[in-house]
Amino acid sequence: MTDRTEIFPENIDFFPPDDIVFSVNPFKRAMNRILTGFALCAVTFNFFNLNYILPVIGMLLILLGFRSLRGENKWFSLCFTIALIRLFYLCATLIINTTIHHTDIYASRLMIVAAVLNVLLLFVLFILFGKALITVQQKADLPQGAGGISALIIWYAVLFGLALLKAEGLVIAIIMLVSFSFIIYSLFNVSKVLDDAGYAITPAPVKISDFLLCSIICALLIFGGICVNYFFGSYPMDWQLYDANEHENTQELKAQLAALGFPEEVLNDLSLTDLLSCKDALNVKVETQLHPLNDGRQVTEVKTDASGRKTYVHSTVYDQKELRITSVAVLLPTEKPSWKIFHHFTWEAEHKFYGTECIRIIPAYNFGTSQGWMPMGEISGHILYDENNITYIAPYKFLGRQIHHSNDMFFGQNTTADIYATFSMPKHGTKHRGYVCYTTIENQPGWLLSSWVEYTHRQNRFQYPNRTAMEETQKGILEKSNAYKTVSDAIQFYPYNKTPTE
Repeated sequence: MTDRTEIFPENIDFFPPDDIVFSVNPFKRAMNRILTGFALCAVTFNFFNLNYILPVIGMLLILLGFRSLRGENKWFSLCFTIALIRLFYLCATLIINTTIHHTDIYASRLMIVAAVLNVLLLFVLFILFGKALITVQQKADLPQGAGGISALIIWYAVLFGLALLKAEGLVIAIIMLVSFSFIIYSLFNVSKVLDDAGYAITPAPVKISDFLLCSIICALLIFGGICVNYFFGSYPMDWQLYDANEHENTQELKAQLAALGFPEEVLNDLSLTDLLSCKDALNVKVETQLHPLNDGRQVTEVKTDASGRKTYVHSTVYDQKELRITSVAVLLPTEKPSWKIFHHFTWEAEHKFYGTECIRIIPAYNFGTSQGWMPMGEISGHILYDENNITYIAPYKFLGRQIHHSNDMFFGQNTTADIYATFSMPKHGTKHRGYVCYTTIENQPGWLLSSWVEYTHRQNRFQYPNRTAMEETQKGILEKSNAYKTVSDAIQFYPYNKTPTE
């Protein structure tokens, strides 16, 4: 320890300003970094990704603070080691968030154990920090005590308890915030008392500067996130050469279905099983629509009424509509009326694919409160694309009914079991397309048959944390991300109860 009288002899009665003293007092600077880091890690904001940015800054400040103090006593040295481990854990989770598999990774046993150990290390860090301060107070011949550290341990214990109980509310948040402010203020006072007593240290020697260390950590964090996202930001798809001979001897069936109005471009993409299931079809209903998945351009139109008053009408114009959705309903020759519903999509214009795509179908038996329809048979479909006059085909990564719980601001808790199809398209090739089909059978006559389809497309790479298109589809309206865009279409009609004669 170096006393301030050794730096400024008694015959010199000039003392530099406080900012100069601060710049040459490593202990005060280190303590301010540590306490500021604690504050940034504990109190964050859930917008503009500040809940990820602020903890990183906070952990870096804590690391730099203990890095300067690690030579002062063994407790500060241990604090530095724990801060380094916790920073590594934080960086690992931030990189994991760039994958589409982060939900599954966090649910793994290894990550659960790591998360628990990280929390325990936080409490160990506080205990060691308290011991380090008491040791410093002994060297400075000051009253010993670390009540602020004990209060901080209790505060975090209460915080984790509230999190486990899922306790929420503005009053709880205000109480926790105010109490945390008092705790940090008391710890700053400990640092001030030591500074007033003239306590100073010699910083532990370092080979690289603080700025360079932070730059290296941030660069590794960004580079790691980019690499992990590139390799694990999409589904691995099982692409195979399309067997053109599969539809041999089906030309007559295709001609019959085409005569009923079944679009040929959809027929040619069906699997042999789905095609044969439409044999002897009685009727076909078709709905097709082009949808834009770009932002369009803003147009202002000036309208003048009879009195000369001008009205400005702002609208969005789409010069290009990239996605064609074609919905086909086929009446099958069954004892009770049953319809096979096909929802087919085709990318008509060149478009970039990033990560994952998702199709959500609200089948006829799920629409509204309808009791008129029931599910029948299996759900099927696949995706395709062309390259160099060769067609490739792959099954969906996931295809089936998915139970989803959501909270609606108007209707409260809502549970649905809609049909989902998830996939990733290659960045090369043309005419990316696919379809999903299911069968529904009449339960009560006279009901509307309504089948809705939503296509969710990843617009760009920039989303953090990375969410799949399926996760995006299941989010509420206020939670939607700009990284995705969703378009919807439907086929709706009142079916004939008997064989139509049209």
